[in-house]
Amino acid sequence: MTTAVVNPEWCIQNRTVLTLRAMAVEGEFRRSGTEPVMAVHPKAIIPWITPQGHTQNASDGIVNINMPGMLVSTNSIKGSTQGVNCADDEMIGVMVQIVDNAVGPQASMTPLRTYGDWMNRIRHRILDNHTLFRQDMDPAIADPFVTFARDRVPSDPQRLLVHEQRVAVFTFMVVVRHHRRGS
Repeated sequence: MTTAVVNPEWCIQNRTVLTLRAMAVEGEFRRSGTEPVMAVHPKAIIPWITPQGHTQNASDGIVNINMPGMLVSTNSIKGSTQGVNCADDEMIGVMVQIVDNAVGPQASMTPLRTYGDWMNRIRHRILDNHTLFRQDMDPAIADPFVTFARDRVPSDPQRLLVHEQRVAVFTFMVVVRHHRRGS
């Protein structure tokens, strides 16, 4: 007898990308007021994989993506001290990075309100939907039962030390219960 193999990290990352692309199609990522920024195109929302220990230079640049865009990655997986005799819990971190070429030497021209509004829309869409990540997994094998915000880095030109094109970051955690299989 074979059982389905579930990769929660991939399922969660993929569902996040699909959700953000749907938001882009719905016009959720448009400019606020008259700020100088274009809307995010659905194809500019991509899964992003960076191997652990890899460092990215500020001059590397992000290529082959229309700006503004969003990079979605799972950035940490931690075992939880919680759990029960028949299951183990694991916390999977997801990072959504908003990237754009609009950040320049004049901070007054950076559309800070727009980036902040986009982060809030993402936060509400992800955290307000309690069953968002359940639709891709068999709950008898892996059950994503809690989603919560972990960190939000507002768009602040002084904080853009990792990469000049990264303008805002929102990270959240999904707690997944892995059920143990009987012998």
